[in-house]
Parts: sequence; structure tokens; C-alpha cells
Amino acid sequence: MKVKAHILKRMKVDREKYNNYSFREHLNDPDFFEHYLCITCLLYNPADEMIYCGLTAYNNDLLYRFDPRTGQFQSCGYNKVADEYEVKIHRSLELDDDGTIYGATACLHDLDEYLNAPGGAIFKYGPSSGKIEKMGIPIPHEYIQTISLDKKRKIIYGITYPSSRVFRFDLHTQITKDLGLIGSQPERLAIDDEGKFWGTWWDSRKKKLNLFTYDPDKNKMEYLNFGIGSTPVVSPFYGKHYDNEIDCMISADDGCLYIGTELGMLFQLDPKSRKIECLGKPLVELRMPGLTLAQNNLIYGVGGDNGQVELFSYDREKRFFANLGQIFDETISEACYRPHDLCYIGNGRLFVAETDTPTRSSFLWECCP
Repeated sequence: MKVKAHILKRMKVDREKYNNYSFREHLNDPDFFEHYLCITCLLYNPADEMIYCGLTAYNNDLLYRFDPRTGQFQSCGYNKVADEYEVKIHRSLELDDDGTIYGATACLHDLDEYLNAPGGAIFKYGPSSGKIEKMGIPIPHEYIQTISLDKKRKIIYGITYPSSRVFRFDLHTQITKDLGLIGSQPERLAIDDEGKFWGTWWDSRKKKLNLFTYDPDKNKMEYLNFGIGSTPVVSPFYGKHYDNEIDCMISADDGCLYIGTELGMLFQLDPKSRKIECLGKPLVELRMPGLTLAQNNLIYGVGGDNGQVELFSYDREKRFFANLGQIFDETISEACYRPHDLCYIGNGRLFVAETDTPTRSSFLWECCP
């Protein structure tokens, strides 16, 4: 596998220094404020052949586009409309049929700033015009970890932080409906062929994650009493148990939802029968934050952590996994530290977003299996 790291900004980080910084101290450190970044989500736009990158950046410059033909980054200017608390686009970029890109903003401040911060915004961006417009703050003081777009009904669903609420935001009316608490933080969710929105909720009595589904046509939130099976695993890096939370969920052309989990397992969910099947654990390490569809019944995925990050493919017809190797650029002797998203642009080219790098700013990784 050929791997190339594309570098927007290069900054070495003093981990001991920055680990103890408060939100305000990060803002007031000129070097960190201007140069440290993570790449937290990716969206490929076939119309202009650009990859749109959502960032973590304390200077609020959160949206860039990357040209895979030239290897150049260009700011989309989100910092011109941002407030100071909008420092991340976490897993919140969606492309509509008319070419509009929708996004939402996340945060990194602590609870001492909760009432001062207005809340994460839904925004739209026109790739041809370059115009960014904020559409509204769905839940005051809450920020948005992930969104999913129902193109047919013109609804955006989102999960908030820190209170872990589900909401629907109607694009035509810009009215929000609070769908309630879920007590979990799935990274990336999906909508099935019937328009139902799926995710997880924390059953505090049974101490486990169950699935929920929301039917927009009936305006009905259903908390199911079953979830994604798992064996508790202790993370060697975090030193705590991982729940088998959803790292990434995608809707496929076979009517099923495919789910990558924090334990690095791939599941298939049939929304009609509500049958869940474990397809396997293709990688040794934990996490599976990126899944994407490609030709020939293939699903590509990325997983791993702490510098041990690998790509894999899954052939849905043959039910076969292939490990495609570690994400390591030999020319600069750097490995991808922690993946956070994955996109496929055709011609065998995949791009991986990197986040939470402890000793440097994060890179965009190009992989050609």
C-alpha cells in the first residue's frame, strides 16, 4: 500500500505543557492557537472533485478543502462567521443533492463555560459561491458531535454534547425538535432506506448500550431493548473499559446498515428484520471510526489507535476481509496516530483524517492499496 501524508500545518507539541491547559489557556497561547489542528471529518464532493475537511482548530478556521490533484489546502473561511467556542467540526459534514454542504460545530470548553457558550450551529456552505451561512443553534449551550442528512425530507439529525441529546432540525422551517436524551456518544450515525434514523442509547438499569430508531413520518422515537453485542475490553491506552459504542455507521445499497464499533468490530444491521450480525474483527487494535462504500461490493474501513492504524476491505459478496496494511509514510517516517474518518474518491484512492496527535499537528493521509 502506498501512503502519503498531506500536511496543512506542522507544529511540534509539548505534551506535558498542553495536557493541563484549560480552554482559555489554549486560546491565549499564540502558537497553539494558530498552528495546532486535528482533521476530524472528511467529505468528498464529486462535483468539484474536492475533499472537504472539518478540523479541530482553536483559531476557528474549521473548514478547508483539499485538492487531491494538486495536494493543496484552501480555507473556506469559517472563522469569519464563528464564535470563539466553535473550535471543531467533529463528524458533521453532509452533501445534499443540490450541491450544498451542511455542517455543524462542536466544542472543547469545560462545564465552567457552559452558560457563556451560545451552542453549536448548523451551517451551510456553497462550494461554487464560497458563501457560509449559519442556519441556527438547535439546542442552546449544547454543541453538536455528529449530524446525518435526510435528503428526501430535508431533515438534519444531530447528537449534542455534553448532554447527549438527539434532535431533528428541519431545513425548510429551521425549527428544531428535541427528541430526548440517549446517554451515549455515537460518533457517526445513519438513516435507513425508509428514512428512519438509528443510534444507541445507554440503558442505565441494565448497564448496556441498546439501539434506538426514530421514524420521522410517525414522529416516533423508539428505544429498543437490544443492542450491539460485545465482550467488555479494557483499552491498553486509556486504561478503561470500552463499550461497544458506534464509531461509524453507513447506509449501503443493499438496504443494510454497516456499523464499525469502538472494539474494532464490524456489524451488519437489517433495519426491516432488526437482525444484527457480527461480521468480524478485521484488525488487532481497537476502534473503527471510518467506513466507506466502493465499487464491486467493497466496504473500506480504517481502525486502530496509538500509531497502530490499518486499512481493511470487506467484500460483501464473498464475506471476506483483507488487511491492507499500516498507514505509515516512509518518506517522513511518520505513522497515522489515531484515525477519525475515511473517504473514497475513486481510482483506488482513500483518504484518512487523523486526530488527537499528542506530539504534533495532525495530517491528512492518502492511501492507495
